[in-house]
Order: sequence, then C-alpha cells, then structure tokens
Amino acid sequence: MKSATLISLAAIVLWSAGCGSTEPEAEIVAQDAEPASDVDVPSELPLDAESPEITVSDTSDDDVSPEDVSGDAGPPSDSGEPIDSVEPTDSLEPFDDAKTEIVEDVAFNPWPVNPNKDSIPDPGWDSAPAVGTVLPNFTAVDQYGNTVELYDLAMEGKPIVLEIGAWVCEPCKALSWFLSTGETGECPHSEVTLDTINWWSKSFELIKELVDEGSIRWVTILFSLDDPMTAEDSAAWHEIFTHDEIVVLADEQLQIQEYLQVAAMPRIEVLDEEMVFLVYGAEYNPDAPWQGGPQKGLQMLMTLFGD
Repeated sequence: MKSATLISLAAIVLWSAGCGSTEPEAEIVAQDAEPASDVDVPSELPLDAESPEITVSDTSDDDVSPEDVSGDAGPPSDSGEPIDSVEPTDSLEPFDDAKTEIVEDVAFNPWPVNPNKDSIPDPGWDSAPAVGTVLPNFTAVDQYGNTVELYDLAMEGKPIVLEIGAWVCEPCKALSWFLSTGETGECPHSEVTLDTINWWSKSFELIKELVDEGSIRWVTILFSLDDPMTAEDSAAWHEIFTHDEIVVLADEQLQIQEYLQVAAMPRIEVLDEEMVFLVYGAEYNPDAPWQGGPQKGLQMLMTLFGD
C-alpha cells in the first residue's frame, strides 16, 4: 500500500462509523450521531456572503475521536483482498462484480461538453478556496472510464454540487443510497442510515428531486489516503449507488481533497454555473465537528430551492 504521505494536511476528519486508529500524519475522524430535528433555513442568502450557521443537535456519547479512526477501505480487489487497510464489511461483497464491466465502455459519455469553458478564469491550484472564488478546473476519470473536466459541467444554467467522500465513510454511502433509491431509513451498504445522523433533516429530501429532474448537477468525488482511487472505484460506486444523473469521479492524486482542505465527510460544496463557490465548508473544529461536513452545502441548496 502506498503511504498517506501523498497529502499535506495535518488533520483530515471523516464522518463515518466503526473505524479504527491510524498512524499516518493525516487523521480521519468519523461521526455517527443521534438524529436532529429539521433545520431552519433562511429564505435568502447573498451569493457573495458567508453562509449562515446551521443549528444541529449535540453529538452523541458514541462520537469517534481522531484516535479511533482507520484509513480508507475500498471494495475488494479481483483477488478478493481489500484495496485498502480496513477489512470490507459483508455489505461490500457485490463490489467485485461492479468494478470492470462499466470502466471499459469509454464510448459512452453522457456528460455535456462546454464549448465556452476556456472563458472561465481558472485560478490554478495555488489559489485559496473561499466564497466568491472560482474552483480550479479539476480533471478525473468517471464511472464509465471517461476523462471529465469539471469546467465541461459549467454554464448549464444550474448549480454544481461537489460531494467528497470515501469507501470508509458510512454517511457518504447512506447519502448516495438515498440519492439512488430515496431511502433514508435503511441502507444495506452502510452501518448508518440518514435518519440516524445528526446533520440530516427531513427537509433535505427535496435534494433527490433536484438531482432526478436535473435542476442541479451532482458530482461525487472519491478519494483514499492509501491506495489511489481509480476508474474501477468510480464504476463500483456507480454500480451500487446507481443514479444516471450523478457524475462519479476518482480523485487519484488527492488534488480536490487537499485543495478543499476536507476535514469531515461527506463534504458538500455548492458552486454556481460559472464555477464560483456559493458556499465553502469550514475547517475542522473539535468543539463543533459538524462544521466541516455537509451542513453548509445542504443548507445552501435549501436556500436556493426550498420554499
């Protein structure tokens, strides 16, 4: 396995359940908390303003500290051995069949091509992300084996949602299962369900409708601190959490993960059609670990589309 030295973050926090400890320089923290009541969302939020704070319930006594968390676990390899350091659960067994069938179908590319993408002022990866700044043009392999540029998804007249996740992130899998099936109270591939997680609100169920009808462009980006994510991982994720309107990309070089300073997962960013950040997730705060996760992004979608 490759070392976690690919990344430069001092502390990376990941929300999931049932993880062990890691020794690498970057730590991942998972959280499985009690359900929260619905979130009050403001009716308006200026696009150039910091997004409002979201009120969530206190975390439970079962919160996982940085010392209790392991490295990323992926689907089993063809040999039956796990890709990463954590043993896969029984729920991951179907991933063997999902890995190779779609990847070779590079002739199928359902995503748009933006003829005006060169007009987007790419700030480069040395820039600092913030509300009102432009995301650099990330290029990665999707679930069909295509090389996809994020800027090709711009200028469609709809927001772009980036969800950053990993195989080991149980809430990430629960969220993807919801987007695929609409189910929040069960998920055969995750140890948690959305309705038992403190950052989830029933009002967020609107988001699946937005994805289904194409009102937003949802992009799931997978990364690993151990073995790099590949097209096989993108294909496996899509096979289990199928949604034909969702782009699944592999962050093989940890480019997005490092640039966004991902401190909790799932991490959700919302950009306008010009690739400008409408919201940017907070860095990890041990006294308020949810601030680095999905709340600000989910709340922004409710601000844009909620009643």
